[in-house]
Amino acid sequence: MRPLPEDLEAEKALLSTICAPGAEATAAEMVAQLQEADFTHPNHRRVFVALRSLVQKGSEVSTVGLLDELGKAGKAMGGMVVLVDILSGEEVGRPQILVDILTKHRRRRELIRLGAQVQAQAQDGDDAPELIADTAARALADLMASRNRGGLVEAKDSTQRILDALKGGAQGTLTGFNRLDGMTQGFQAGQFIILAARPGIGKTTLALNWTLSAVMGYGWVAYFSLEMMAHELTRRAACDLGSVPQKAVKERNLSQGQLENFLRAVATLETLPLLINDQAAIGVQQIRAQVMREATRRGTPPAMIVVDHIGLMGGETVKGQTDAARIGAISGELKRLAKDAQAPVVALSQMNREVEKERRRPRLSDLRDSGSLEQDADIVCFLHRDAKPQMGQDQLDKSATLIIAKHRDGELGEIPMQFEGGFCRYEEAPERHTGTDDGRGWA
Repeated sequence: MRPLPEDLEAEKALLSTICAPGAEATAAEMVAQLQEADFTHPNHRRVFVALRSLVQKGSEVSTVGLLDELGKAGKAMGGMVVLVDILSGEEVGRPQILVDILTKHRRRRELIRLGAQVQAQAQDGDDAPELIADTAARALADLMASRNRGGLVEAKDSTQRILDALKGGAQGTLTGFNRLDGMTQGFQAGQFIILAARPGIGKTTLALNWTLSAVMGYGWVAYFSLEMMAHELTRRAACDLGSVPQKAVKERNLSQGQLENFLRAVATLETLPLLINDQAAIGVQQIRAQVMREATRRGTPPAMIVVDHIGLMGGETVKGQTDAARIGAISGELKRLAKDAQAPVVALSQMNREVEKERRRPRLSDLRDSGSLEQDADIVCFLHRDAKPQMGQDQLDKSATLIIAKHRDGELGEIPMQFEGGFCRYEEAPERHTGTDDGRGWA
């Protein structure tokens, strides 16, 4: 069996450098980036723990001080002779290089252990393969997300971002819908957006419209379709781009002009970084692992992540867990994904049947299965279409309303929409009074 990755000389050199007299500032900076598991030799690990204790107390770092801390912890490890030997390594001028080396080796060791754990679980045969895969994906995603991000940042980093936004207008991913983009300034990195509607209203169509705007103007998009196949989504996207009726494509009854437009749209799609996963019942941790891996490969975060839809998501379940609790856990994980991936996450959701039964406009309490969706989301949009009684309860006209019912960082309102189902798209309709009770009736 091959030995685990390690570099004992680098461990020793780093400890010598940051334990040197007068190196307290450097020690504090390096200790903040390191953890006990970065050191493989037991004595090196003990010295690091003692050093960290001195730094946290604000004490002077010295050989005597380290020996005293080791003694308090019951880890004298052979006394002054052994400690002096550890600290006799070659000091370096750029200890950050050694920190990076040790961190890289530690992460490789963690990957090896994770692989061995997955292999052992798979060979035991006690757990379902789906549970093993989901657990492994969660562990891998946590490992990928632990790359020394976070911590304290200077206020100027945020103020500069605010000033840049003032100069350049919207800084988020624009949806291509002018009034919506005016209200939101685009979907921002780290935002969790819910798009909810009753079945058959066209929430997938609207989400795909947003997706095309994002992928054509801002970068790659990861679209997780738990309901529709990838080729169905791609056909819809081509119909939208080429303004070709989907019915004509399905029936292979295209005029020469429609065929040319459709082929041009398909050629355009082939150049766009639109990534679709149509795996059924995928879990959040699998989504996280795939997104993080692709972000690492491309060197940029996604312009948008779309999950269609949240009610069909799988993952680890607990015996006796209600649907509300399950959706609540998924909701929290998607919000964390948005922050870790530095991208807006758009999740589609269904609404309760009461909206249809009572024939009223939706409200936040109508989000299906869980109040956690309302709590976790930064933006909640309802796509609503009124039934025409004279046409039958199940027949809808083309008019619709996009209701911004929650917006953590901006205004609420309603936007009149027009459904062009033949072309697989929504469009903003001319402004009209929506008759809301809170005085925000003009979209």
